[in-house]
Amino acid sequence: MKVKDVLHVLDKITGGRCVCDAEDLIGGKNRFVLTRSSGIPGKDCTDIPGLIYGHTFSGSVYFERMKNNDLYSTDIERIGRRVAQAGMTGFFAKPAL
Repeated sequence: MKVKDVLHVLDKITGGRCVCDAEDLIGGKNRFVLTRSSGIPGKDCTDIPGLIYGHTFSGSVYFERMKNNDLYSTDIERIGRRVAQAGMTGFFAKPAL
């Protein structure tokens, strides 16, 4: 099974809410992607649904930087060690105010 197969199924299950490619974002192919003018030339706002595959261009630059600096990981234990090294263990368990 390939990613595009999973996306196709998700798209069917969610009634077309899965953004699968750039055409969905900029080509007007996905009816749930809404682009509105912000009133500032070149600064339109795009609302997208919650199911997205991939990342935006600006996000991809950040993601590549994270990988190149060995800051991206899906290893839970490694992430836990990094959080502890930063002194942030339990940070979100504390009340904000």
